[in-house]
Amino acid sequence: MRTYLKFSYVLIFIIILFLPFVSTTLGFNLDASLNEKRAKAAKPVFNGDGVKYIKKYYKFFIDNFTGRDVCIGLYNNFKFYILGESTVPDRVLIGKDNYLFYSKSKDEKTIEDYQGLISVSEQQINEINDELKKLNQWLSANGIDFFLIIAPDKHTIYPEKMPDYISRGSSSATDRIIPYLVQHNIYIIDLRGPLKKAKSMNDELYYKTDTHWNSLGAYIGYCEIIKSLSVNYSDVRAIKINLKNIKFTAYANAGDLYDMLGIKDYKFYRDAVLHFRKNYKTIESTDKLIVTEGPVKSPRAVIYRDSFCGALQPMLSNNFSYVSYISSHKIYTIDRDYILKIKPDILFIEIVERHLKYLSIKMI
Repeated sequence: MRTYLKFSYVLIFIIILFLPFVSTTLGFNLDASLNEKRAKAAKPVFNGDGVKYIKKYYKFFIDNFTGRDVCIGLYNNFKFYILGESTVPDRVLIGKDNYLFYSKSKDEKTIEDYQGLISVSEQQINEINDELKKLNQWLSANGIDFFLIIAPDKHTIYPEKMPDYISRGSSSATDRIIPYLVQHNIYIIDLRGPLKKAKSMNDELYYKTDTHWNSLGAYIGYCEIIKSLSVNYSDVRAIKINLKNIKFTAYANAGDLYDMLGIKDYKFYRDAVLHFRKNYKTIESTDKLIVTEGPVKSPRAVIYRDSFCGALQPMLSNNFSYVSYISSHKIYTIDRDYILKIKPDILFIEIVERHLKYLSIKMI
C-alpha cells in the first residue's frame, strides 16, 4: 500500500511538472488575465535554424506556459494582502488609507527626491535654464508668449498619506530649480500651491490607485493656468463649475499603479463627475497629436505635454480658437517650422514635477 501511495505521489508530481509544457504545446489555456503592460512573446515558426528556434520558443514558453498568470496572480495577492507588501516595490509604494504612490527608482528616483536625497548641481540647473532661455528668446522674437506648467507629483500633495518610514526632506529638486528659473525670467505656472490649498475644500484630487490627478484636481490646475493667462489675455476666462457637493463615480478596479501591482479586487479608483459645456471640436486625434478648434476670437496655442495634460485637455480647449497638443516625455523637441506654420499666440510646456530635473529642450 505504501509503495502504491509513493508511486501515486511521484506520478502526480511528474504530471504537475509536465502539465505546463504539454498544455502550452497543445494550445490549452487555463490562465486568468494578468495585465503586464507589455506584449507576450509570440509562438515562433521554425525556419531551419534550430538554435534560434529553441531560443525563441524558450521565451514564448516562459511568457505563455499554462498556469503562469494564475501563479503570478496568486503570488501577487498573497504578498499584497497577506504580507502587506508591494509586489513591485521598485515601482509602487503602499501608503495610508488605500493610497498607492509611484516609486520608480531606475531613473526618476521619485521617492529619493521626495526625501531630499537628490543632488541637482548648479551646472544641471544652468543647462535647463539655458535651454528654456533660448526657447523663450526665439518665441519672443516671433511674438509668441511662453509658459512652463509644473504638474505636481501625488506625494507632494499628499505627504500625510505616505508611509511613516518615508520621511520628507527639506527640499526637492523642483524646490531648487523653480526659484532659479523664475529669477531668470522664465514664466512658470507652479500648480503645487493651488492643489495643496484646494485640499481643504475637497481632499480627493488625485486617484488613490493611479499616479495622476482626477478630473477635480485637473480643474483646479486648469483654473490656475487660466488665471495666469488672464493677465495678458483679459478675454480668457475659466469655465465655471459648481464645486459644492461634488459627486464621484462608483469605486472600481483601475489605475496605472493598480495595474502594476497585478492584484485583484482593490476597488479604490473613482473620478469626480464634472459637468460643463464643451464649445470646441476635435479635428485630429492620435497617440502623439491632438488638435482642437474652439471660439474664433480666442488665442491660438501649442502645448507640449505629458500624460497629466490628458485631463486638462477637455477644459483648456474651451479657451482657444486652436490648440495643438503634442505628446512629449522629458525631452521636448520643438519644431520651429511647425510653430511658425501654426502661428500660436502662446506656447506651453507642461511637465510633471518629477521630470523637471531631466527637462531637455531640443529646437530643430
